Amino acid sequence: MGATSGDTGSAAIEGCRHCDNLDIFILHPHNRVSEVQRRQMTSVLADNVFNIAIEGNFDDAQAMVKASFANQDFLNGTRLVAVNSINWARIMAQIVYYVAAGVALGAPQREVSFCVPSANFGNVFAGYMAYKMGLPVKQFTSPPMPTIFCTARWRLTTSPRKSWRPR
Repeated sequence: MGATSGDTGSAAIEGCRHCDNLDIFILHPHNRVSEVQRRQMTSVLADNVFNIAIEGNFDDAQAMVKASFANQDFLNGTRLVAVNSINWARIMAQIVYYVAAGVALGAPQREVSFCVPSANFGNVFAGYMAYKMGLPVKQFTSPPMPTIFCTARWRLTTSPRKSWRPR
């Protein structure tokens, strides 16, 4: 089960659509993903793929996923697995991407900056974890993230985009 603002949903669906032993449920905000992303998620014809467009935004979809994990009485002996940013396996894989990109850009000899085009906290959090592990990051820039809870740990610049400088 997962919530997406775009790419995570189509990637998770693609990775799971041929699996006989699982069903995948992906929630996304109706009319708030690109047309390409919507088609990638909704055009897969597989008996185990359930794509659900919800009224609201990504945070609303994420809240529904978290509520499902909090109360699993409806599962009747089956279990849920997360496929979005609340999944540590995904965070760990993304940390590797940040380190590889940082090295390609000259780290550890110099600081690097990252522009994260999604407003998904898990993506930026993976970069922050790479920084905490020793990657010399100058700043992260991304669209505004209304649910970000760690801005107290990062300094905001006055840029119209949100930029975080790790401390």
